[in-house]
Amino acid sequence: DSIRKNIEEHFQNNFYKITVSIGATVFEKDESIINIIDKADRALYYVKENGRNNVGFWDMETNKQKILKKY
Repeated sequence: DSIRKNIEEHFQNNFYKITVSIGATVFEKDESIINIIDKADRALYYVKENGRNNVGFWDMETNKQKILKKY
């Protein structure tokens, strides 16, 4: 989240505002890279579809994506 906040604070002026959406996940030891990327990608697109400028996380317990905090 600090990366997202730093970009938002340092890259805006009267002409433009740059924000960042991030997708993240936790993975198991023997999980394939394809599954890891898929979960992070789903979390990212969930953020983009639900307001952007946030961090999405793939929740292993529910096997669904969620937004960490609403800004």
